[in-house]
Amino acid sequence: MLNVNSCAPKSEEVKYVVHKTPYLEFCTNCQETVTTKTEQVFGMLNFALFITCLFLPCFIVCFWCRCFMDVHHRCPNCNKSLGKRDRI
Repeated sequence: MLNVNSCAPKSEEVKYVVHKTPYLEFCTNCQETVTTKTEQVFGMLNFALFITCLFLPCFIVCFWCRCFMDVHHRCPNCNKSLGKRDRI
């Protein structure tokens, strides 16, 4: 008999990290301790600041400045997501 629960895809929660820079983390996928690879992406803070500053001449700064971006940490070997730092 087929167990329906074993066929369902397993979703993994990506943990919240406070690091903006790469750090040492154990990857459960490739079973190695690695220094994470970081990727900066636009997040909710960028869009919230854009809407807030839309009528000011400096509204584009929220997309230009990296300090407002979210940071995603990945394993450099297998590219598995190891954590993320959301600004909001």
